[in-house]
Amino acid sequence: MTIDRVIEARERDLGGVLVGRVLPTIGRRFVGPFVFFDHMYPAEHAEMAVRPHPHLHLGTVTYLFDGEIMHRDSVGSQQLITPGAINWMSAGRGIVHSERTPAGREVKRHHGIQLWVGLPREREDSDPTFKHYPAAALPTVDESGMKARLLIGTALGATSPVETHWPMFYVDVALEAGARVALPTGYRERAAYVVDGALLADGQRIEPRKMALFAAGADPMLEADGPTRLLLLGGEPLDGPRYIWWNFVSSSPDRIVEAAHAWRDGKFPKIPDDSVEFIPAPDDDPHFALSYHLPSDDELRKLLVDAKTIAMVGASNHPDKPSHRIFKQLLAAGYHMIPVNPNESEVLGQPAVKSLAEIKEHVDIVDVFRKSEDTPPIADEAVKLGAKALWLQLGIANEQAASRALRGGLAVVMDTCIGATHHRLHIAPKS
Repeated sequence: MTIDRVIEARERDLGGVLVGRVLPTIGRRFVGPFVFFDHMYPAEHAEMAVRPHPHLHLGTVTYLFDGEIMHRDSVGSQQLITPGAINWMSAGRGIVHSERTPAGREVKRHHGIQLWVGLPREREDSDPTFKHYPAAALPTVDESGMKARLLIGTALGATSPVETHWPMFYVDVALEAGARVALPTGYRERAAYVVDGALLADGQRIEPRKMALFAAGADPMLEADGPTRLLLLGGEPLDGPRYIWWNFVSSSPDRIVEAAHAWRDGKFPKIPDDSVEFIPAPDDDPHFALSYHLPSDDELRKLLVDAKTIAMVGASNHPDKPSHRIFKQLLAAGYHMIPVNPNESEVLGQPAVKSLAEIKEHVDIVDVFRKSEDTPPIADEAVKLGAKALWLQLGIANEQAASRALRGGLAVVMDTCIGATHHRLHIAPKS
């Protein structure tokens, strides 16, 4: 399959501004380094007043289709954000900013996108900065019913001047009915978000306000089903897991706790001419969602090549069940397979156990065919078993299970078919 999954924007009211939040979502917090994706829906606003608030260890990227926003921050920046420009604020070790309707302006129709980008570990505590790139500075591509503006990175034969420190791309594309655009290659994680119109990809129609996530290595051609505007984005996963709480994203939970206390104690820097009011932090102390990212193909290949024994939770004797078909495939590939199912005595001649706790031999991978909500205790059992990896099958994802397994020292693979991965990576059969 070319499309891994489709995410629909969920509406949020941010102080009178209606947005559709696409990322983060359950089972998929990042696409490449992009951890946050808000679509500010087109609307007439008498006033936008996003009061001063802090950020840590991330970059905010603001891009407007329509309207104007006045950006101010604690490094002294004051920039009018207008359609077509890229505005990148890197929080580094800590920054405060506000976003407001420009004083004295008529009511504007605001419409745009704000992204958060996780910073590489070596740049998390860098100096905070703000950089503005006007629309005229960004390269455009115009061919065969397609008009595109290259916002970040390299794609469609063009390169943006926006300074980055991690492989990523971000493109604004307008297509005439029937026109096509190729999904950029050379990046492991890629997505397309439909702003207006609709896309056809891999025989599937992607409706407005939905994001399609594409499989690694897929090379789809995206076709407009009527006049369509879309955003292409993606890149390489960041260098390790990230913790997320409120406006903070970091590789260190301790740094998030420090930042939360600093904001509550008034120790963050102030915004010149905009320091009277502010957005308070949540009342509770930080409790974290640990961002999950799919291991690289090299990591997946090593995991599957090195593994000898796989315990499959939910293995079935029913030939129509996916767990039966995958069990059969892996058994034929030479793995020692242990079916874990209290309702089976054996699967394809392999004696079954009722739970992971009954297994007395070494297990490399615990492969799971169970509902997402049932997986946290399975993760705990996999840690006790001393497995090397927890693998949740396609359509199965649980952040709590992933967090427990990661903290227990296991590799984690979620929402991914182990059989399809084994086939895609051309893993040789065990001798």
